[in-house]
Amino acid sequence: MTEAKVPMHSFGFNKMELNRIESVVRLTNISAMKYLIKLGFQEEGILREGSFFKGHFHDVKLLSLLKKDFLGFSAGSSIT
Repeated sequence: MTEAKVPMHSFGFNKMELNRIESVVRLTNISAMKYLIKLGFQEEGILREGSFFKGHFHDVKLLSLLKKDFLGFSAGSSIT
């Protein structure tokens, strides 16, 4: 799946002219956070009770990838 993310982000930044892509992840989903960090996302903070799922509020972490960071990341790194 990692191979699909780089072209998808490239499309978002280059074709759609996005400046920022955000991801909100439940604090218990450690593997998703590690995966996003591997893709170049940076942690921005915790949103207390920022998500409502299955009848309960959950704390979530906000991660983001900026266009300038993606361009530098994708040019100098290989993702495996």
